[in-house]
Amino acid sequence: MRGPAAPIPTPTPETLMSSFSTLEFLRDGAVARITLDRPDAANGLSMQMAKELLEVSIACRSDAGIRAKFTIAEWRCVVSSFTKA
Repeated sequence: MRGPAAPIPTPTPETLMSSFSTLEFLRDGAVARITLDRPDAANGLSMQMAKELLEVSIACRSDAGIRAKFTIAEWRCVVSSFTKA
């Protein structure tokens, strides 16, 4: 018989700094900056981007040192649409 499952560790902003393919996450003291980075798709919201936004949001929420969070776009659109890719 197996024991209880180990808890899934909550990601921290430090562990997320370079783990995204559709976002860029930077932290400067108490300020977190999330940059949407899918210019080829006009920053259309994909399942991958939604997953990464959820991960970074959970990490920022769990870090009491983050006081402000900004989301900006690398291209001219913040989010143009939802895409399948």
